[in-house]
Amino acid sequence: LNNHTDQFTRIAIGQRSHNATIHSMTIVPVPMAAALGSEAVNARTSFGYPWTSDDSNIATVKTPAPAAPSELLATPMSDTEINLFWTDNTDAETRFYIERCQGDGCTGFAPHTDVAGDATSYQDTGLAVSTSYSYQVRAYKDAKHDWYSPYSAPATGKTFPDPATGLSAVPLTSRMIKLTWSDNATDEEGYEIEVKVWNGRFIRTGRVDANETSYIDKVGIEPGQTYVYRVRPYRGVDMSPYSNEADATPELSDGDGTCSQP
Repeated sequence: LNNHTDQFTRIAIGQRSHNATIHSMTIVPVPMAAALGSEAVNARTSFGYPWTSDDSNIATVKTPAPAAPSELLATPMSDTEINLFWTDNTDAETRFYIERCQGDGCTGFAPHTDVAGDATSYQDTGLAVSTSYSYQVRAYKDAKHDWYSPYSAPATGKTFPDPATGLSAVPLTSRMIKLTWSDNATDEEGYEIEVKVWNGRFIRTGRVDANETSYIDKVGIEPGQTYVYRVRPYRGVDMSPYSNEADATPELSDGDGTCSQP
C-alpha cells in the first residue's frame, strides 16, 4: 500500500494461493497524517494468512457407455459349427465376451468364451447337430477403471442336419442303379443326390423327400460305365456334409431293353 500526496490510495494485490477467491474488497482513504508504513504493514498482514473459499456447487457428469458391437451374425458352417461375425464400434476394448444359449427361442444366456479386443469373428465348434444356438457379444476394457459395453443384439444360427451314412450303389439293370443310405437327420427337408461326371466334379442328379433312404438313378446310365455317387440332407439353403461315396458299374444283360453282345 502506498500513500501519495494526491490523496489517493493505491494498493498492489498478489494472489498467493490458487485456491483463493476474492469476492469483494472495500478500500477506504488513508489519512495523510498517518505514519508512513503503518497501514502498509497492516494491509500486508491481512493478506499474509492463507484462506479458502467455500466449495462451489457440485457438478456431475456421466461419461457415455462404450458403443456395443453391432451387426452380429451367426452363420451355420456345418452340422457341428457356427461362425460369428460382428462390427467393432470401440477402439479401446481389451477383450470381447461372448455369451450363448441353446435351443429354439432361448433367452438364458451364459458366458461362453472371450476373444482378443481386435477380433470381429469367432468359430464355435463341437456343437450338436440340428440345434439352434443364440449369441450376444459385448466389449470389455481391463484398466484401473474397467468397463463393459452394452450387449449386441442377439443372433441365432442352427447347425445343419446330421449327414447320411452307409451309402451303397447297386445296379438293378444295365441302365438303372439303386442307391440306399441311412437317414440320420431329424429336421431335413429332403436329400440331394449327386453323381461324378467326366471331369471329376459332382453334379446334382436328383432329390428325394425327407426321411427317404433310397433313390433309383435312370438318367443317362450306360452299361459298362462306372458311376460314383454321394448324398446329403438339406434344410432350406443349409446343406449338411456329404455322405461317403459309393460306385456301381452296370453290366450289359438281356431282358432290360438292351441287346446282348454276340
